[in-house]
Amino acid sequence: MLSAVASVTKKVRFGPLVLVLPLYHPAWLAKSLATIDYLSNGRLIVGLGVGWSKAEFEAMGVPLSSRGKIMDESLEILRELWTRDNVSFDGEFFKFHDVSIEPKPIQKPYPPIWIGGGNQPFGKIYGMNVGDVTPALGRIARYADGWSHHLSSTAEMISQDWNVISRLAQRFGRNSEEIEIIYSNFIFVVRKRTDYEKCERALARITTLPFEEAKKTYLIGTDEEIIGRLRRVPLATGRVDHIVLNPLSWDLEQIRTISEKIMGEMQGE
Repeated sequence: MLSAVASVTKKVRFGPLVLVLPLYHPAWLAKSLATIDYLSNGRLIVGLGVGWSKAEFEAMGVPLSSRGKIMDESLEILRELWTRDNVSFDGEFFKFHDVSIEPKPIQKPYPPIWIGGGNQPFGKIYGMNVGDVTPALGRIARYADGWSHHLSSTAEMISQDWNVISRLAQRFGRNSEEIEIIYSNFIFVVRKRTDYEKCERALARITTLPFEEAKKTYLIGTDEEIIGRLRRVPLATGRVDHIVLNPLSWDLEQIRTISEKIMGEMQGE
């Protein structure tokens, strides 16, 4: 799909948000993504995540419990193969000798890496009990050019996570100002009362959250209500560098409203 987007666009930047990195061999992925960046003349954004679905990991034969370590090794390999030739790697999960890829990415030193992760109401969303997410935030502090919080994170969770990322970035010799902040959320613009029924059906495909709870979590409401909520977004972190809106419906009227009214309004500020 990324290749298709690259071929029919000329200016727009694009990328996955997120691609589950531990499910791919990093050398193969480095080659594929470098080629897409090359063919698009340097417009790729590489959005990556550690993943969570037990079924997905079982289907791919990848141990879910090792996904954090696998992702760390994979990030090292991506950056090495994108910037150097004759790369060798001797890790716990990946081992290879004298590997080079061509062409290298157009963007230097490599396409921006956005990493998703952090706290969210895991119990409500997935029925999961998740412990300390500090290792995930440390990975973001060390490797990410941009951080994308979970779509269902509250403002308080986003603020807490950003404070941790900023503190950990210093340990890795980085300034947190170098890390862009991406606000991402599902969106559904309500124009008439029956739209709530359409939205509820769309939400049922992606979450088990009760609809009233989902309306508080996701961007659901009139265009004025959504714009008001987006204006409050920077309060959690002090700034937001990118806003990514994920339509719950691909109805053309929805897309036009999001593009012309909501994005148009936000870009003007």
